[in-house]
Amino acid sequence: MAAEDIKKLIAARGQCKASMTRMERFLQQEPQLFTVESLNTRKASMNTVFQKYQDVCVQLSVLEPEHHKDDLDDDTEDRFYSIMTALECALNVIEKTAQQNTQTAEGTGKAARLPSLDIPVFDGRDVALYKSFIEMFEAVVHRDARIPVVQKLCFLKKYLKGEPLQLIDNLPIIGASYDSALELLKKRYDNPALIISSHVNTLLDIPALHRGTALQLRDMVAKVRQHLTALQNLEQPVTSWDAILACILLRKLDSFTVRLYHSERDNSEQHTVSSLLNFLEKRAAVLEASPAGSESSVQDYKIDVDCAIVPKITSAQPQQAIDLAKLILPNAITLADDEFNVPGEVSLLLAERLRQALRIQCC
Repeated sequence: MAAEDIKKLIAARGQCKASMTRMERFLQQEPQLFTVESLNTRKASMNTVFQKYQDVCVQLSVLEPEHHKDDLDDDTEDRFYSIMTALECALNVIEKTAQQNTQTAEGTGKAARLPSLDIPVFDGRDVALYKSFIEMFEAVVHRDARIPVVQKLCFLKKYLKGEPLQLIDNLPIIGASYDSALELLKKRYDNPALIISSHVNTLLDIPALHRGTALQLRDMVAKVRQHLTALQNLEQPVTSWDAILACILLRKLDSFTVRLYHSERDNSEQHTVSSLLNFLEKRAAVLEASPAGSESSVQDYKIDVDCAIVPKITSAQPQQAIDLAKLILPNAITLADDEFNVPGEVSLLLAERLRQALRIQCC
């Protein structure tokens, strides 16, 4: 029976040594393959193995003293301490690396603050604004490698509202959702046909000018140039639209500005949008250089007028307020006085001959 026990103890001692051999092979791997959890588990396992090894040796020394002499010459104890030292060093390296990564991540989080550049909020109501929005977002956020992907998704949601935000709002806040959100927005709004249609409709819907002031003319020119440039970037043949577009824009101008344009242009040449816009810019510059209050002047003219100054010309005209809802006014006329229906003082009374003279000068 003793011989059988000795065989079992010798086999158990061999298993303990085999476990140490496997641990030594494990420690020969690349350090980046180690994890804190695996090293701590193997460290605890080694302690158990070595404790078992010592117990087996004690039992063998009692049953068979000769085996105890062999244990005195064994290097198993040295191997155990070498293994434990290697495990401890590997753990220290991992912990130090993790600490450095944490410090780097904190520094990156501070550096990932957006620059002081305002990104316009995109609400989806004007699909033509999508291109400018997404290109600015990509320049400021998307291409910044310092910003984590999840944070990019949060920034994207921050600059959306209305329908675009609803489109991606249910996506989970994880890194994989960022590319999905960009793809959803691209499928919905990066539609060249819709964008072209939006620019064309905006050109057609430019409000008509009732008075050709410098501010109104410059605003109109800016809008037309903006949308024509956008259409050119979308590879639309805008230069071939001159005949149609020039006529459309002329109908948006006040009658006096149209007369000036026709009086200055060469009637033998075809209308071009470029020449019309250049004229409007020149006209706006002239109006801006004119003295305040002179924008209503139609031509350079001079006339001598004999005036009679009296305390009062007449009573307020009209004597009673007029209900505009009861009047049928043509849509195509421009009123000289937008408040003609409101009673007011008469400051100047022109004789018929003077009105005729001024009418001739204005026409």
